[in-house]
Amino acid sequence: MKRYSVLLIFTLFISAIFSACVTEDDTTNPGSLNLQPSACDTPAYFSVGNLSGTSVTLDWDQTTGSIWEIQFGQQGFRVGTGTSVFLNSTHRQIFGLDPTVNYEFYIRTRCNSVQNSQWLGPVLLGGQAEFCSEPTEIQVERNAADDSKALLSWSAAGASAWDIQYGVAGFALGTGTNTTSSTPTKAITGLTSEAYDFYVRAHCSDTQNSDWVGPIELLAVNEVDHTAIMTANIGGTQYNQMQPYMYPTTPAVMVINPDATAGEHKYLQIQGDTSNDITTSIEFNFYLPDNLWQPGTYPINNFTDWVTSSVVQLTVVSEPLASPTIIKRVVEGSGNIVVAEFNLTERRVRGTFSFSYTKQVEGSPDVQTVEVTNGTFNYALDDDYFN
Repeated sequence: MKRYSVLLIFTLFISAIFSACVTEDDTTNPGSLNLQPSACDTPAYFSVGNLSGTSVTLDWDQTTGSIWEIQFGQQGFRVGTGTSVFLNSTHRQIFGLDPTVNYEFYIRTRCNSVQNSQWLGPVLLGGQAEFCSEPTEIQVERNAADDSKALLSWSAAGASAWDIQYGVAGFALGTGTNTTSSTPTKAITGLTSEAYDFYVRAHCSDTQNSDWVGPIELLAVNEVDHTAIMTANIGGTQYNQMQPYMYPTTPAVMVINPDATAGEHKYLQIQGDTSNDITTSIEFNFYLPDNLWQPGTYPINNFTDWVTSSVVQLTVVSEPLASPTIIKRVVEGSGNIVVAEFNLTERRVRGTFSFSYTKQVEGSPDVQTVEVTNGTFNYALDDDYFN
């Protein structure tokens, strides 16, 4: 048992040293691929007043954030090549513009020195744009009777039209087959037996689309699913691509205490991280004891041990470098994990979860409660234990 505790501590230590860095790329097209939600919110709307002399008045939703980046240029410019200015809530004008130029503008929230929200725009002089929300909970499944057909579905908010692009797995976005839909489902036909990738974005207006969300993989015919995907809404932010840290270079699941003796349990660890940057990531570690390796609904408990506990335990890891330490604890009785499938033949474990956890700065009486909803997991049982 000791070797697994040491291994996990060592893994966490190495993770802290070699954590991925989030870098900024101002040349990113505002419609480019986005796999993870931003750490801060894009303004809900953005309006640009008509040019008066050489100045223009701006207005935007300021419910989150304190600094915003405005980028502008001649109509049709590529984001990253325009002029950027940084404004706070007391300064909403840009001066020194040319009255003979047709300008367009973008805005994003400046989260910190390395992170930004998505861009909102373009907005022409005298115009306004509203943030176009990305589709969520995207799923694709082949038709059981005809594997040349598949049904693509998603959840939507604030949109009535969507763009879809798909192609053989690994295709470059922009080179695939394009189609549209006016409902949050789309029947796809003419597929081969190969694996495919799908991307979906909301089409809110002639000038405003959400970011592409994807790739969503459709397996090749008769291919075994080895993916590991967790989703969750954490404190109001939806994450749709949570995976084990550094996956797929790490396994989807890990069996802890595999040599358990009488009175002990083996535990299946199911881990999901919002990103590979441990300084900003939120990580869930579910520990499912071997007496519960079967479909059922099980209460979620705060972690106690890896040896004798016969209930589902959970640790929440975030802000590991904070000083003083921020303590996270599962609120007992706040939720359950539902194991919908534990399949040793196809080697899959999948299900849903919801719970709440508290955050408390060590030494402080103040306690913040974070609610986690819409949790799903679909993981390969790829630990060598199952061979």
